Amino acid sequence: MYAAANAQPMPATGPSLGGKWIKANLLIAITVPLTTDVDELRRLLARGAVHKALAAFTGPPVPGSDAPAVVAAREEVVAELRQAVLRSRSAGALERWTSRDAGHDDAAAWELLERCLPYGSPKRATARAHRLRLAT
Repeated sequence: MYAAANAQPMPATGPSLGGKWIKANLLIAITVPLTTDVDELRRLLARGAVHKALAAFTGPPVPGSDAPAVVAAREEVVAELRQAVLRSRSAGALERWTSRDAGHDDAAAWELLERCLPYGSPKRATARAHRLRLAT
């Protein structure tokens, strides 16, 4: 069944069948190209735009879903972003990554951040403290 422009709204609980309400399932066809946040993130990563990808990353996609395909896609995109951040060896990107929930407990990122920051930097001391906390 496709949604029609002149379709009548259905009750929230579904159509009636012999005095009992049944739940209705509707199939809606999307006929225009659809770009998701994940598509945009991957496009930015493919261009090497790690800082822009981090700015676009608002968190793992569909965080409340436990559907196996969604969980796999979520883990994959977070891993792709993580690898791009680590490869960048950019203190700014590493700081931004470790400030996010997805990267907060990433020991490798904290270790690399510590190495990227100059000696005497208060941020370096913070990175070291986080790295040591995760090592225990």
